[in-house]
Amino acid sequence: LHAALARHRQHGPPRQCPAAGALFAKEHVKHHLPCLVASPHGDVEEVRPPIDKERLAKAYLTQVAVSVAADVEKVGRWAGRTPAARDFEATTWFLVQVGRALGGVELQQARDAAQQAGRAMAGFHARFDLFLGPTLAYPPIRLGELSPKSAERLGLAVLRALPIRAALRKALDQLAANSLERTPNTMLFNQTGQPGGVIERPTRVYCPIRYG
Repeated sequence: LHAALARHRQHGPPRQCPAAGALFAKEHVKHHLPCLVASPHGDVEEVRPPIDKERLAKAYLTQVAVSVAADVEKVGRWAGRTPAARDFEATTWFLVQVGRALGGVELQQARDAAQQAGRAMAGFHARFDLFLGPTLAYPPIRLGELSPKSAERLGLAVLRALPIRAALRKALDQLAANSLERTPNTMLFNQTGQPGGVIERPTRVYCPIRYG
């Protein structure tokens, strides 16, 4: 088996994941993964997939925001009333506002980015059988640690009151740059549709594979 090892984040700025320290050294990973140990010709090569990480981060959040907005409209039809901010958590309603502010062209651009990534990863897996990387960029966090801070809650409140389209688009750009800081890796494979799973021990390794 020929495995690709990636210690850098797959979405957002191309920095190494702090969680990918000594436990993700190439020889350590190779020694502890049974599928590679069992193969007499097993090999691990540290590489970076041929994808546009920052474009994919924005594409991911665009599709999530539009999907949330569409789901909220659907719930409103089921409930027989117009959805309102008071019915949802502040972060959920923010995604609704962003999804409503985006247009069809932006949604199609996000879909195009995901499809191009799928084709790029198909070519990538013509060479590699496995893709190995940290599931999280950082060690697990405490419950509530990612909740909006005071300044962020204030910003969400302003956007609820004044949902200016340009401001919502700017907020989406900032989200694409910062919000996936701790969880930048698994979204790529949500976008490409590849099968994969997590190998829990001795390291938490995310292991997508090729189609078929």
